[in-house]
Amino acid sequence: MATTINAGDLTNGASISSDTTGALVLQTGAAGSKVAALTISAAGVVKPLDSAWPAFSAYQSTLQSISASNTNKLSFQTEEFDTANAFDSTTNYRFTPQVAGYYQISGGFQVATSAADLRLYVYKIGSAYKNINTSVAASNWTAGSCLVFMNGSTDYVELFGYSSLLNNTNPVSSATYFQGCLVRAA
Repeated sequence: MATTINAGDLTNGASISSDTTGALVLQTGAAGSKVAALTISAAGVVKPLDSAWPAFSAYQSTLQSISASNTNKLSFQTEEFDTANAFDSTTNYRFTPQVAGYYQISGGFQVATSAADLRLYVYKIGSAYKNINTSVAASNWTAGSCLVFMNGSTDYVELFGYSSLLNNTNPVSSATYFQGCLVRAA
């Protein structure tokens, strides 16, 4: 059974257009927004536009010194993927998606020596938002995740780590990483 969508059926700023590959694009939201944008291929396959559903995974590839008893911003130089070019892996090491919605943010970091206390924080717009994990008693690794609402224009998130002892991070993809993806558009 085929469904026909007529221009009169579209509400709230929705539009249908063709992209550079010839696929039809159904887009809802404000003009220029890619919220809930979908492509429909010539074969009838419907999928979200990559830029409409931001996701990234980055890891630390350079050793970082973590000062004792201070919260340190963690740097992530290597991107495994970044579907919407929303993660900055060269300067600020932050995720700034341009689609408003609810994001699952996760990360972890490992230190070279045991620490009496490790903590992992998600910062939103430069302030502590969630303490996503605290590891006490001789641990050398901590990880966690949380949901964050982001406005799709100015909001960004960063990952910070705390160690009660002077430490160096373990800069490998399986140990010191930062990830996020859109779970639900606003």
